[in-house]
Amino acid sequence: MKKYLPALLVVLLPILAFAEDLKRADGTTFKATVVRAEPDGLVVQTDSGVEKIDFVFLSDELQKRFKYDAAKAREYRANQVVAHQQAVSQQISQQMAAIRAQAQAIDQKQSQLPSPQEAERRIQIEKSVIFATATIEQGTSKGVRAGLTVLNGRAAATMLDKDTRTTTSLGDGFIYGLEGAAGESWQGKIYPAGYFHYTDSFGEEQTVRAYALTVEDAITHGADGRGPSVPSVDPTAVQRLLPSGLRGGTLLDK
Repeated sequence: MKKYLPALLVVLLPILAFAEDLKRADGTTFKATVVRAEPDGLVVQTDSGVEKIDFVFLSDELQKRFKYDAAKAREYRANQVVAHQQAVSQQISQQMAAIRAQAQAIDQKQSQLPSPQEAERRIQIEKSVIFATATIEQGTSKGVRAGLTVLNGRAAATMLDKDTRTTTSLGDGFIYGLEGAAGESWQGKIYPAGYFHYTDSFGEEQTVRAYALTVEDAITHGADGRGPSVPSVDPTAVQRLLPSGLRGGTLLDK
């Protein structure tokens, strides 16, 4: 405590030293320390705290001592009112700007949400996922062209069960986003993504089924949510036959 006493005295001594008896306009006095003088009144420190007293409520002696001028006081108060109004207006403007920014953020977020049709399309694409083996025939900057096969059926759980696994070919396809060189193999999930057109070594245009590694890429490259399928001896398999119609990069039912 002794260590903090000098610092405490430095703070308190000015208040104690300048505390004085101030007179009101009605002749009564009160003890206070003048904190500062403003054109229209005094800001004082009393036992109750800090308060402001207008000069009209103080004695003539105090008014003369602090050079009170009624005209300057009115001008000062008018300026204070204008300053307060400007501060309030600025605060309201800032709040409105914040509200507009929040509304724009909400609108932008809502605009990014998929429509019911897009959401249904995404669900259908997710359902059409295939776990395939790709034997890469050619790598490109966009992806790879590969021969695709899928494994159907189930492995035998015991020696008494029958192994119903069969391999079905999907033919050639193009997988967007996959990197690899000719002769390499890859296994993983792929999603139907419309069709891919290319020119072969004989200069003829070819069209193959396209796939993507993610739903987002499948949508970007034209997936329509009606994925290709393959025959299966397993009744729980979800694959069916590839539709034969090709037009404009979309699947067409027969």
